[in-house]
Amino acid sequence: MVEERVKQEAPARFGPVAKSSPQSILTVDFLSAPRRVSGIQEFDRVMGGGIVPGSLTLIGGDPGIGK
Repeated sequence: MVEERVKQEAPARFGPVAKSSPQSILTVDFLSAPRRVSGIQEFDRVMGGGIVPGSLTLIGGDPGIGK
């Protein structure tokens, strides 16, 4: 018997990720960002019109986890 390691790549769940460099928050044009509507009217309103692809938003969590 011989041990063989198989490299398993995670499936791409969210499509290709654009590579970019860090920017100052003052230079980001957040009003023109494309948004995906979730279909939940109140949630989309709170999110500024929908979810921005590539963004990360903490919606909730247990007390004390550092939100």
